[in-house]
Parts: sequence; C-alpha cells; structure tokens
Amino acid sequence: MGDAVIGFYVPEKEKYIFRNIPVSYFQHPKWEQDFPMKYTVEIIEDVLSELKFNQKSDLIHICSGNIFNLVRDMFKEKKIQFKDVKIEGNLQDAVEQALLDHLKSIGVNSKITIENGKKRFFQLFHWVSNNFPKRRIFVKSGFKSWGKKWEAVCIERYRKNKNKNRKSRSNHNNSQNYRKIF
Repeated sequence: MGDAVIGFYVPEKEKYIFRNIPVSYFQHPKWEQDFPMKYTVEIIEDVLSELKFNQKSDLIHICSGNIFNLVRDMFKEKKIQFKDVKIEGNLQDAVEQALLDHLKSIGVNSKITIENGKKRFFQLFHWVSNNFPKRRIFVKSGFKSWGKKWEAVCIERYRKNKNKNRKSRSNHNNSQNYRKIF
C-alpha cells in the first residue's frame, strides 16, 4: 500500500536518509517493466553520490530483498564492496516509521503502528475496501496475488459496505419521516 520506502543509515554521522519509490511503479504497466528495481538503482546511486561514498574503503550492507537485485548487479559491475544482510533494529524501525508517516499522509487511519506489522496488511486492505474507487490508486496492484485474489475480495467488501450504508441511511431517513408525521 502506498509508496515503498528505502532507508539508509550512515553510522559515522548517525544520520538516516529516506527515499520513496512511488506506488505507481508497482502498478501496471510499470511493474512489468521493472520500474521499482530500476528506480532503486537510481536512488542508491544518488544517495551514494550525496554521501561521497568511498568505493575503495566503504562496505555497504544491503537488504537481501528482491527489490535490490539490480543494485547488487550494479555493485558487482562497479566492483563496489557489499554484503547482503537482514535489516533490523534501529534502521528497520526508522524505515517502518517513514512508511507509516507516508501512509498517514495519504489518509490511512492513525491506529497503524510499527508493532502491528503482521496485522497491517488487513488494516490497509480494509481501509482500501471502505472506499475502493478512490483508494485503489494506493494499491501495489502489479503483484499477481492482487489480481488473482485480493482485488475481487476488496471489490466485494466495498459493495457490501456500500449496501449496508445505504440500508442504514434509508432506515435513518424513514425513522425521521415517521417522527415528522406525528
């Protein structure tokens, strides 16, 4: 849901840097053209340049996630020293918080926290399904599971919620009319 966030930590400066990959890159047709992975390479190159990265002495710890596959290829090609690692601790928390801030900026309920990571998918799913026509633009719809299963479930939930709200408004209006007669 929403943009993806990439985080950098520079220990010598105790500095965090964040960059977003737009959600549109995870949608058709950009998803099929590897836009997220290509853009990740651009982000990494820009930040390394900004940090005045020393290729001869600096070792980069890089997340082992698939979105960094082209980055690893670029590092190998340019002979940049790197090590695949699982990102955890302060950097992981900082990236999660940057993502939460982004989600809140697009209107997601503020009850979402770092701690509820496993529940987050369904919280975000319910948020989208409550107003699917307007919120579908925030879905990373390029993933196969969205097209095969989740989009249909989301649309069905939206329709049920819409019908429930109509009935509720209709009952409310009828009770108001009833009172007006007496």
